[in-house]
Amino acid sequence: MPELVQLNISVPADRVSDLYAFVATLHGPIGAEEVPKVDDKDAPVSQRAAAGFGKATVRKNYLGGVSDYWRPFLDHLAQEPGEWVSWTELCDAIGLTPRQASGMLGAAERRCNGYPPYEKSGYTEGDHWFRMPKDVAEIIKELSGE
Repeated sequence: MPELVQLNISVPADRVSDLYAFVATLHGPIGAEEVPKVDDKDAPVSQRAAAGFGKATVRKNYLGGVSDYWRPFLDHLAQEPGEWVSWTELCDAIGLTPRQASGMLGAAERRCNGYPPYEKSGYTEGDHWFRMPKDVAEIIKELSGE
């Protein structure tokens, strides 16, 4: 896996979703490689995030913040554990435009300190894709009272 670099960048507020869309294209396509379970706490962020989390971290990430859209976003992903879900479907499910949802997602991922409880894939087949590991989905369903 290539070395990761964290950057801080300033862009006009109305172009944030464009930046997210571009950044998403920097990752490999869906199915390019499966990410193995990573227990090494010194492993790169992307490996640890893709491998899932413990219950305490998922709980903190799920309950953090006051967004009316973050939990429904995660709830929708949890309904299809282990499956890739399109960005378009997720936006429709929470009732936001892709631009609005990008702002919500950016804020939520910052609250998660870069460890969102899902994986993201690059732009493939005309859309961006998200997948929640099955063990994380079980915790989300439990927290949502399902």
